[in-house]
Amino acid sequence: MKHIEIDGHFIKEKLDDSLIVTAHIPPGLKVVDIFTKELPSARFQDLIGKHDLYPLKEISVIV
Repeated sequence: MKHIEIDGHFIKEKLDDSLIVTAHIPPGLKVVDIFTKELPSARFQDLIGKHDLYPLKEISVIV
């Protein structure tokens, strides 16, 4: 866990020095939700397209 503490201090220092800034991202634009949340089917399908992901049944594999 020590490396996480060091990283946290590093980021806080950079924020305090205004070397990095954070921005608010509205919930509808958070494309990483597909990896972190249970989503309604329509939202899931929308995010799959934004990540260029495809269901396995649509991918053909040449062996």
